[in-house]
Amino acid sequence: QQMDKLFFGPDGVLQGLNRNAIVILRSLIPPADIQRLEKRLTEEYNIKSVVDAYVSRGMSEDLSGKIVIVSAGKSDAIARAQPVLSGMCEKVFVFDGEIGTGSKVKMVNELLQAIHIVASVEAISLGVQA
Repeated sequence: QQMDKLFFGPDGVLQGLNRNAIVILRSLIPPADIQRLEKRLTEEYNIKSVVDAYVSRGMSEDLSGKIVIVSAGKSDAIARAQPVLSGMCEKVFVFDGEIGTGSKVKMVNELLQAIHIVASVEAISLGVQA
């Protein structure tokens, strides 16, 4: 698993990570994997703050700071991450509680985008055939 190698491998992030660090996960990772990663980071490595922060919008918005972040995690972790998240984007939506919720929202959003693309293609096809 890539996340395990990234964090726990011989040259992984944890080798130089301060235990008071805030771990902000921005990748699309299955919610169960995020929950497993948070549990391992907090229980085995005593990392205090892990936040799931799904980024919406595209790369150009990301570079200009005009992104929206949907974040999830424990209240204290979100509070610690808030200044960092707010500095990266226009708007932060917070789902306090279960980590992995940000990833769930991203998956639903990706599904809706795919549905809209397919519907648009079908509508164009119908228009061309008319």
